[in-house]
Amino acid sequence: MMGENKELVQRMVHCFNSLDADGLSPIITDEVKHTAGGSAFGADIEGRDDFLKYMRDRVLAKFTSVHFDTYNVFEDKERNAVIAEWRGEFKLKNGRSFSSKGVFITDIKDGKIDWVRDYFDTEKTKQATS
Repeated sequence: MMGENKELVQRMVHCFNSLDADGLSPIITDEVKHTAGGSAFGADIEGRDDFLKYMRDRVLAKFTSVHFDTYNVFEDKERNAVIAEWRGEFKLKNGRSFSSKGVFITDIKDGKIDWVRDYFDTEKTKQATS
């Protein structure tokens, strides 16, 4: 059976796959943070409004199609965190496509996503989106 925290991360992934940044709003804290070191999109984001704007305008707006497939999803109940490995297929508005693999580490606070740390091949993403 999938725990509530894992389900929350699956809802986040569903929003990404649906290109629905606004769908993230009910599942994030007001203080939500996002970090993705070296990301082509700029990545040290803090606060609900900045997070939603970043996802809507700087990330999801670049794509015509996003498909994250999560696997090896682990919940650390002691730290209230979910670690999810993912594979992804991405189609960009610039006509390019690429695939990638990575990991989301997601901290949960009071039943909502509080911090998403995203680790992936940032150079491959940068080349595709340039």
